[in-house]
Amino acid sequence: DYPLEALREAVINALIHKDYLSTAEIQIKIYDDRLWIWNPGKLPKQLTIESLKREHSSFPKNPLLLSVFR
Repeated sequence: DYPLEALREAVINALIHKDYLSTAEIQIKIYDDRLWIWNPGKLPKQLTIESLKREHSSFPKNPLLLSVFR
């Protein structure tokens, strides 16, 4: 079981950070021991995998979508 708010945030993040010029799709897979959400977009140059583990600014690729979900 996953907290609903965490699931909501993960899916919204995948949507607002997706590169909609790409034909690749967001994928959500549910396994017995984990939930996997994959966004084919690239990280902005300002971010690294390590910096994502700390508090950081958001760089949404789709600010209009972000405003819809806020």
